[in-house]
Amino acid sequence: MLLLAGASRSPAVGAGAKGLTVRTQEPGRDDAPTSATTACIVLAGGRSSRMGRPKATLDFGGVPLVAYVIARVRPLVSEVVVLAAAAQPLPRVDARVIRDQLFEEGPLPALALGLASITTPWAFAVGCDTPFVRRALLRALAAEVGAARAAIPSAGDRLQPLLALYHRDLAAPLQRLVASGERRLHAIATLPDVVVVPGARLTAADPDGLSFRSLNTPAEYADALRRLDAGIDDA
Repeated sequence: MLLLAGASRSPAVGAGAKGLTVRTQEPGRDDAPTSATTACIVLAGGRSSRMGRPKATLDFGGVPLVAYVIARVRPLVSEVVVLAAAAQPLPRVDARVIRDQLFEEGPLPALALGLASITTPWAFAVGCDTPFVRRALLRALAAEVGAARAAIPSAGDRLQPLLALYHRDLAAPLQRLVASGERRLHAIATLPDVVVVPGARLTAADPDGLSFRSLNTPAEYADALRRLDAGIDDA
């Protein structure tokens, strides 16, 4: 059953910069997403065809882009897992690296592998090319998940499954989707107990939608560097 997050769910969220604290009001949930129970899966194995060079190793503020993204999410989680292609060169990162043998099949198999690999009940999924992901938005997703097994935001009328919160119980359903030949990320929304969070409910956490701006082209990369140099980088 696909759920749409609405006003009936009223969790309390701790917004301290040092961690993730969510107190859900849903009955029966004993593993709510907190810093201790949440990991982050950083997907870094894409082909970077439009960028023309590997995005994970792009310089961003003096560090590789993947390391910059890890630093953004690290205060909220107890573990970071980077999903990389089988033979993909990666810089040294503060994370556990998992090699995806099906990297040419797209991000759905990688996400399934990541959820099967984490040691916590929950994980945020983020792309290595989203340097401006805001921790406030991740906290908001944790607040919205309630009794569901995933919270996927909608931004600009499009689902954003690569900036979402998932329970590791979804690893097996995702693996079944992959085994059936499915490769569309949006198929995740057809699984039971998946919450789609309307963009309007996330505006306070990310007013300008910077979290959803991925770097796919040299022009987008150059624009992100200008934004970084201008100090427009609110984590």
